[in-house]
Order: sequence, then C-alpha cells, then structure tokens
Amino acid sequence: MSKKLCNVALGRFQPFTKGHLQMLKDGYDKNGYPAVVFIIANKKFDNKHPFSDELISKEMNIVKQKYNFVIDTLPATNADIVKIGQKLDELGYEAHLWLCGEDRETQFKRQAENPKYREQGKFPDDFTTYTGTGRTKGVSGTAVRETIKNNDTNKFKTLMPDGTITLFNEFKKELNAIKESINSLSEYLKTYKTKSLRQCICEAYIQQKDFDNKYYELINEGGMGGHMAHPYEYDELTFGDLKEMINQLFNGDITEIKEKLDGTNIQATVNNHGEVVFIRNKGDLNSENGGMSVNDMANKWADKPAVAKNYIKAGEVIKKIFSKINNKFFNPNDRTRVIVNCECISAGQTNVMLYETDRVAFHGTVTYKKEDSGKWEFYSESEGEPREIREAAKGIKEAVPRPNLIIKNSQAAKDAALKAETALDIIMNDNAVSEKSTIGDYKRIRYNEIAPEWAKNDACFNRIIQQNKTVNLRELKKIYPELPTFEKSKECKLLYKDIMEPLDTFFAKTGNALISLLDGFTNAGNEDKVIKFLKTELEKNKEYVNKNGTDEMKDVMTRSLQRLIKLDNKLNATEGVVFQYKGKLMKLTGTFAAFNQALGIKFMK
Repeated sequence: MSKKLCNVALGRFQPFTKGHLQMLKDGYDKNGYPAVVFIIANKKFDNKHPFSDELISKEMNIVKQKYNFVIDTLPATNADIVKIGQKLDELGYEAHLWLCGEDRETQFKRQAENPKYREQGKFPDDFTTYTGTGRTKGVSGTAVRETIKNNDTNKFKTLMPDGTITLFNEFKKELNAIKESINSLSEYLKTYKTKSLRQCICEAYIQQKDFDNKYYELINEGGMGGHMAHPYEYDELTFGDLKEMINQLFNGDITEIKEKLDGTNIQATVNNHGEVVFIRNKGDLNSENGGMSVNDMANKWADKPAVAKNYIKAGEVIKKIFSKINNKFFNPNDRTRVIVNCECISAGQTNVMLYETDRVAFHGTVTYKKEDSGKWEFYSESEGEPREIREAAKGIKEAVPRPNLIIKNSQAAKDAALKAETALDIIMNDNAVSEKSTIGDYKRIRYNEIAPEWAKNDACFNRIIQQNKTVNLRELKKIYPELPTFEKSKECKLLYKDIMEPLDTFFAKTGNALISLLDGFTNAGNEDKVIKFLKTELEKNKEYVNKNGTDEMKDVMTRSLQRLIKLDNKLNATEGVVFQYKGKLMKLTGTFAAFNQALGIKFMK
C-alpha cells in the first residue's frame, strides 16, 4: 500500500494563526504535499498559553475543512520527532518537509537530518526543514490574543484563518478565565509579606486546584543563562533510551559532541544605541540601557579582578563580532529582542579549569517580546551557534567554533559501551526497573523505598526529588505541620543524593570513559599540566578545610572525596561534553562535578 505524501508541522498554536497557515501553504507550494499538523498538549496555561487543547482542536477542524493543503490534525505530547514519524508511518503518511519558523530552523534541522532519527522515525532520506517565506508580517499569537483582549473581532478576522471567527467568544472566554485566575491569585499573594511564604501559598493553591505550573510565573525569579541538564534529569527518558544513547555516543552515531567549557555563562546583545550589553536577569533586560555595558560589568566586580577580567576580555571579543552584524539581527523590530547565550573563559583560571587562551563560545539565542506592560518577556529559544555570528567570527581566534569531538579508538569505544550497558543493567536489576521504565519511575521507586515515613507524600517528593523550588522548605511546615523535620534542608539534600547516587555515579563513570576516547578538546596537549594544577588545588583546599573548616565543610569534603574514590580519582583536563539526544541538549561531566564541589567548599558560609 503506497504512503500518503505529506509535510508535517507541530506546535501548541496559541492560537493557530494566518502566519501558521501561510507556513503550511509555503510547504504545499514547494512540493505539492498537504500538511499533517500535530497539536502539542498545552501544559503551561499562562498569559501566553491560555487556550485548551480542545479549543485548538476545534479550530483546526475548521482549518482542515477550509483548506485543501491541511490533510490531518493529530495530538502530540511533545516535539519528539521520532515518535511523530512513527505515528505518521502507522497512519500511512510519509513526510518530506518539517515546516517551522526561522527561530526553530537550526534546532529542528539538526534532528530532521540526523540519519538515526530518520531511520527510527521512518522518514525518507530527503526529510528536512523548510521555513518558506518566513514570518507573516504583523501576524502572531500575541497579536491575536490582543484582539481578543480588546474585543476587536474585525482585527481578529484579519489575523486568523477563514471560518474561525465563529470561535471568537470561546477564545475570549478561555483567555478571560486565565486572566481572572492569575489576577485573583496575584492579589491574594500580595497580602503575604515574604516571598518564601508567597511561594508556599502558591504551591498549595496549585495542588488544591489541580493545575500544572500555571501560576509559577508570578513568583519565579532567576538568572537568564539557563541550566544544562544531565541525562538523568529528563524524567521521560526510559532506560532503553539510556542504552541507545550510550551506544550512539560511543559508536559515533551522535556526531555533534562539543566540549563544555568551564567558563562564565552570560547573555549578550546589542541595544538600540548599537552598544554591546550583557544580560544577567530581567532587571538588566528591562533597564533603560537594555543591559549592562562592559564597563558596568567590570565596575560591578571590581573587588573580584578575575571575574572583571573575564568580562572585559569577553566583551572585547563580542564587540568585534557583533559590530559586523546588522542591528536588525538583535533588534528585528521595536517589540522584539534577540539575546545570544555565551560561554566566556580567560587564559588562566576562570572558575576551576585552567586554560591556555581566552575564548568565547556561542551556543544559542533567546528571543524576547515586549508585552503591553512595557516589560520584555521570554518568547522562544533556539540552540546552536547562529549563522550570522559564525560568519562574523571568522578570523577571530578567540571565537573559533568548538569543533566536534571525535572518537579516537573504535574498538575501545565498543568495549566502553558494553561495560556501560552492563553497569546500567545492574542498576536496573537492583531497582526493579526495565528498559521500558522511565527515570521518573526509577526516582519514585527508590524514593518509596528509601524515604522516611514523614516524607512519603507527593509534596515532599516533588520538592526534594523533582527539585521544585517554588516551595521553601522552612515554610512548608506551616502547610504540613504533621511533618516535624521537613524544614531540615540538609536532611532533604542527603535524601536526594541517596536517591540519585547510582545514576550519578554511572553517568560520571560513563562521562570519564567517553572523555578519555575523544579528541579535539581545548586543552589538548596540555592535559598533564592542567591535571597537575587541579591536583595541587585539591590538596590546598583539603589542607584549608582541615585547618579552618566547620564541621559542615569537613562533612562535604569527606563526601566529595568519597565520590572521587568511586570514580578512581580520575581527573580530566576538561569540564565535560555537550550533545543532543532525541532533541534534548544534555551534558556528561565525568569527575568534574565531585571535584568542583570539593574546591568550592572554602566559599561556603
């Protein structure tokens, strides 16, 4: 039976606009194939994602009836392209183009053209991304939501697919419901003076109402650099996935393995005055200058010369590169800003690792949109070095792109993969999990077995193991008075370490094995010098803690040294590696995490 040829698009579509429709039309004009649209389940439910899956599905049914280049609409839990492909194959479709916006092209293209993903997802060899004519001017989900807020049906009709005007009141009802709920909770939280208590009330409200993370945006604050996860931080991965990932890493099937630099993660952009500025948090982003200048950063850390030096040197390199790029890249219009994620290192010691040269690595962009309030808010994110920056950085030695790391010995790599698989089998047997079990399943099983009775409830599990920090430990006792020891954060930290220890050790050993087989690291040729330096630093810190350390510092040092012993005290001349598996960016850091903790003890308060 022949397959039905198609293109594919996926998203939450809050809502599906004429811009999305044009994207599907562009694909149809390109190859004559209609689109299958996957609607990713909306789990956010905030001002940017106010509409239910049911309402978007109702809208897409109208779109499907009105336009011949939309052949089907299907639900999806996430953007896993392999599962998307398998579902298409199951239904008799063969997709040739992955239709997407320009902001997602780099990230999606990497997945679409990965031979392994193509094979697993049963895609044809020519499967790739296509952005068509690009963003439709003036059309966006934000613009549509504004028409609904303003009760502007005429404007709504110009931005939305034909026939969807019949749903205007339903869109309005759901948008107002979100707005009312958030405003109500926001006013309620203002009656509590401390942020930690507001967090507790917010968490209790969410649990009571059975909402997901709908209200977290009211209380969350933090840095702008983001967090790069270890593989075991992705709860949805199965142990079968982990085995596949290990084999792909050691067999060379994951071809883009990059070095993780031990530098300062910062975001940088160019403001409307053409000045390079750094963004550390939303305060910087929304400041009058649009960020901190290089001099601002140097002055702020004047009492920490090494930090100031790093920002000054990185600023010089970034200025050289950004000055070659049209300001429209950073500021496409007066309501959009593009921020670049940077990792900066200086010759010598920036943090822990020793390096011979200054360097700035670029590893993605974040786009922000200006809300009606005048504040800049997160809009989208894209991984990988932007083409514009790569071109502008040519000839600048401090910004040479990190090369893909290459396996040096294929037989040794096969042996290492087999050893890692065997070690993972032992963990699975010890914890009664199978290859179909997820990391989330593993965490719950170990937690139920190890946790004390007072902690065996969902709230404690979510806070301690899932690291949901919207709830302050000291305040939880007020909500759960029957848990007398819950405020002891040290106890909770140790419980988390005990739960994760088998996987933590496994991935550290796997990281060490992989690092030893890869070629192309920044410190290549200087490994002995760097490792000797690190060992000296460790001995100095052990001596400091023995003489001046508190009991807590000595306890942390003991645990860190025990972790190093489990890892054969093997030190590497790199922090670790970064790679993508199933579209997820993750890291392996070998011994570095334990070593870094041992060196950081003297800064404990």
